[in-house]
Formats: sequence, structure tokens, C-alpha cells
Amino acid sequence: FDVQEHASGAMIKAYTYWHKPWRAWYLVAQAIGLMAALLGSVGTWQLTLLTGIDSLGILTGQLMDNIGLQVEESMYGKMLPLTIFLRQGYETVYLAQYDLTTQEGQMAMVAQNTAFLETYLGSTRCCTGMFTNMWYHGVDVRGRENDMMNKANEDDYADDKAQFNILVANPAPDPNWHIHGLYTDGNT
Repeated sequence: FDVQEHASGAMIKAYTYWHKPWRAWYLVAQAIGLMAALLGSVGTWQLTLLTGIDSLGILTGQLMDNIGLQVEESMYGKMLPLTIFLRQGYETVYLAQYDLTTQEGQMAMVAQNTAFLETYLGSTRCCTGMFTNMWYHGVDVRGRENDMMNKANEDDYADDKAQFNILVANPAPDPNWHIHGLYTDGNT
């Protein structure tokens, strides 16, 4: 089978056109151009990705700063009454020289605690309490300390000098106040 016998003149002309030596270099140049275009697009994609990551990092930091400021500003008004209450309580105890490790000293603070609860939390069921000389660990059956309150110190709260009182406020329709505490005879 002879190609030249069966090939048309146009086919032979195209074949001879592409098989000249300078045409091979043209194909190499096209391959190099294609590689350069691919490398350029990969580089551009990488730079865009890194820029986006940096931008997101900066925006995230700004968002975190703004959220912190917003929370601080919104909580300031809500926490201010508690700060005032605690500061006034401390000053009252200090100036009146109440001994909060005794039932009498803690009961002397009930009026101030009641005023606070009525003023700031009047329509809410709420409570406040004072606890002194109480331990939050327990004693196991062998007498060793552990991190659980248990029946071994249920009645003495792990200290003979333990004192506490809890003031509970119930709002309307049945408003009342309850004071619970550890009385001098050891009952709650």
C-alpha cells in the first residue's frame, strides 16, 4: 500500500508543511507556553488562597475583639448591681464588725440581702447565701479525704465551725421569704 498513490494533493501538502524542522520548534514553544500558563494560574490561585486566608484571619481577629467589647458593654450594666451589692456587703460587715463565721453575724446581713433581692430581682424566684468554714471534700470510710461530699460529713459539713444561711425569695402571687441555715444546735 503506497500512501503517495492514494493520498490527495492537499494531504501531501499538509504533511510536508508540518514536517519541516522549524515546525517542531513551534510545537515545543507551544508546550512551553502552555506550561507557563499553567504555572501562572496555579501561582495566582495560591496567592489568592493565601490572601483569602490572611484576610479571614484578620477579620476573625477583629470580630473577636468586637464581640468581646460588645459582651463587656452589655454585661457591665447587668453585673454592676452585683458588684455594688458585694462591695456594700463587704463594707457593712467591715464597719459593723460582724463575725460571719457565726449564725448571728450571718443573720445580721439578712436585711441587706433581702433589700438587694427585692430591688434587682423582685419578680424572680431567687436566692442568696453565705457559707463559712464549709469544706467541699468528703471523707471516705477509712477517714481519707476525697472530692465528694458524703454521709461521713453530712451533718457537720466537715468542720465543727461550719455556718451558712440561704435566703430564698418567692415572687408573687405567693410572695414570701424563707431563711434556711445551720442553727446553733446543728440542725438545718
